[in-house]
Order: sequence, then structure tokens, then C-alpha cells
Amino acid sequence: MDDLREQSAMTIESIEQNSTLSHVCIEGAGYIEFSFGLKVYPSDGVELARLGRAIGGNTHLGSIAISFLDPSLATIMHGNSAFFEGLRRNSSVKRLCIEHGHDMNISEGICGEILDELVANNVNLTSLSFYDCSLTGGVRDLASAVTTCRNLKNITFMRGGVVERVPYDDTVMEEMVSTGMLHQLNEVSVRGLKLGIAGFRALANLLQDPQCDLTRLMLAFMSDQNADDRYAEMLADSLRRNRRLKLLDLPSLDVTEDGWDAFSTALCDTSDANRTYLSNHTLSEISGLNNMPAGVARLLRMNEEGHDEKRIAMKKVVLNHYLNVEPLLEWDLKALPLAINWFEKAATLASQEGSGCEHVNVEAEKLSAIYQFARSLPLMFVPSKKCTGKRRAGEISN
Repeated sequence: MDDLREQSAMTIESIEQNSTLSHVCIEGAGYIEFSFGLKVYPSDGVELARLGRAIGGNTHLGSIAISFLDPSLATIMHGNSAFFEGLRRNSSVKRLCIEHGHDMNISEGICGEILDELVANNVNLTSLSFYDCSLTGGVRDLASAVTTCRNLKNITFMRGGVVERVPYDDTVMEEMVSTGMLHQLNEVSVRGLKLGIAGFRALANLLQDPQCDLTRLMLAFMSDQNADDRYAEMLADSLRRNRRLKLLDLPSLDVTEDGWDAFSTALCDTSDANRTYLSNHTLSEISGLNNMPAGVARLLRMNEEGHDEKRIAMKKVVLNHYLNVEPLLEWDLKALPLAINWFEKAATLASQEGSGCEHVNVEAEKLSAIYQFARSLPLMFVPSKKCTGKRRAGEISN
């Protein structure tokens, strides 16, 4: 224990000297354990204030974890203005993690202080994590802090304990969505909530909102397993209108063929060419689910390998449809150059090695389209007689 206390003192000195230390964990002095990481165990408020001042002048620290395994840390941190002022002066810390909150409410007590002092209006933080903190009743206060933290991109919530014994967290999820706190983020990980139909409806509304910037959504939760396919169908339907999400992690759902069919349709609706073109061409990974059909895996790879949504959409259309140009005929010949240009781009795509479209005869489809135009608009294709400009015999000139 004495060795660890000595190590703690050396860590504070290292931070004061602006060493290249990039991460530190702050824990209560009453909970000292062997650790391979660098930890600080402030014994009282004075030492904690010293640590805060050291962090304030440090330019190399990138990550701070605050662990409340020993509740005494909350006591010496409460109202410690020197500690909070020091951390607010720091501009290098990008990641903040609150650990082992013993189910403390996220907006009350020391967690509420941290929100007010270290999160709200922080322009440096890019990542924020809460472990074993309760979200019930505190989402709106959390949202007020997060929405002013304008460079925040990643947020993680994890609740421990026996989730089966807690009530549904649908209201928590609905508030997280309705406050807009998730819309500005790129990555959200929520673990340990218990969600029902209302919670999944809120998630679906989030994903189909054009203002949502999420690219990675990771969810681990308890749910009514008899409705897992229904939940999957709700999320899949929302993906039809989503153009940003790349990863969806759902380790808690037990999806059967019906649920996978919904994902397949979201990725490539083959009911007609237009619906295929408007399908999801962004999502490239669905993880955590069992028995993924080969067809869904192939569509995800197609999205992942493509760098241009329009080209991915064209590829899906070429693979699944014989293009019917009949709806374009009402535009007369004005639409023909557009159709030919589309077929030429499709032919270039199909000719590329590994495109998966090598077996499609796009040139034949282009000729068929031209034939459809010629058959429907024959007079447009018959050349008119040209005037020679010569007078006919017997014509009297003025």
C-alpha cells in the first residue's frame, strides 16, 4: 500500500512537470489496489486541489478517469473549487470517464457537479463516459450540459447490476432522443438499459431524423424477447431514411428470419428500381446478432466497399432490375441522352473487376432502351426532307 501511495505522489509530480503521461485515473484513498495503470489517490481536499492545479498546467494529458469505488472521493471533491478550476484551465484533455458511480443519479450530487463544472461549455471534450450511474430523472440536466459541449462526438452509458429487476427505461430513451443530445454525436454506446416498444420507437425516430449525425450506435439492453423481430423491423425500417449510420451493434436481440428480411429490404428493396435506388447504401456493419443470412452480409459488404452512394445504388439496380424506360417516354427525346448516360456509367461499373456485375449485359439493355424510344416515338427518328433552295420549273421570281 505504501508503494502505491508513493507511486500516487510521483504521478502528481509527473503531471506537475508536464511529462508525456497521457492518461490518469483518480480514485479515493480508501480504495487502493494493485494496478498497471497510473492512478492518483488523493488523501484529502488539499492534495486533490494540488492535483487539479497540476492538470490545469499540463499539456499532454488526453484522458482522465474519476472512479468512485471509494465514496470518500466524492466527499473531498464536493465543492473543491481549486480542483475544478484547474481542470477547466486544461485544454489537452479530450476524454472524461466517470466510473463506479454506485448508481448515483447522473444529475445529482458529485455527478451533477461534474456536469456543471467540467462538461457544460467545455470546448475540448470529444468523448464522455458514465459507468454505473443512474440516468432516471437526470437526462434533461445531462442534455443541457452535453448540448453546450460543442465538440463532443462520443458518449457511453453503462449500468451494472441485475437489469431484469429494474423497470423499463423507455422514458430515459425517449428523453435522450427528444432533448436532441444524441443528434450531434457520431458514436453512442448504451449498455444496461431495459427497453420496450416505446424505447425502440424513440431509437427508430432518432435514426430516421435527417439531423442525426450518428455513424456508430451500440446497444446492449434487456427487452421482451418475444418481440425481438418486431424491434428489429422498427430499426430496419428507420434505416431506409438514414444516410449516415455505418455500424449498428445489437448484441441483445435474438433475430429470426423475419427480422433479417427487414434488414435485407432496408439495404436493398427490390420491389422496383426506384425503391432499390432509395435503399440504404451507408450501413456497412451489423454486429452482435446471430445467424446473419449470406444475402444481408453481401449487401453490407457492398456498402462497405463502395465510396460513392450513387455508384452503390447503381450497382444494386444493375444487379436486380432490367431497367424499364417507359416512364421516360413522356419527356420525348429529351430523356434519351439521360438514359444513355446512365447506361454508359452502369457499363463502366459492370466492367470493373470484382464489381459483381460482370455477368450483366448492360450494353444490350442500352440498345433495348434506344429501341423503346424509337418504337414509341417513330416520327422523332425519321429524318425530314431538306429544302434545296432551288426554284421549281415555271416558278416566277419576284
